[in-house]
Amino acid sequence: MAVWVEVIFALLLLGVGLLAVKALNDLRRQIEAMKQAVESIGSALDQQHDATRRTLTSIGTAVDNTASSLGRIERAMPPAPAPRR
Repeated sequence: MAVWVEVIFALLLLGVGLLAVKALNDLRRQIEAMKQAVESIGSALDQQHDATRRTLTSIGTAVDNTASSLGRIERAMPPAPAPRR
């Protein structure tokens, strides 16, 4: 009778071990999926950063060109008349 108890106990222990292995494998897959999601988000943020940097560079160039144009226009204008007293 004691042998049957030991066999049943061993089978239960084996079942618990298999459930633990399954749970760990599921956890491993979930962690891998989260890692891929984070890498995907990081890649998207890098691309957005590059696009933002290009946009800001273009805006800076446009501001510089506008300032230069305004400076040329200002230099081309006749001097303002002196105020009358």
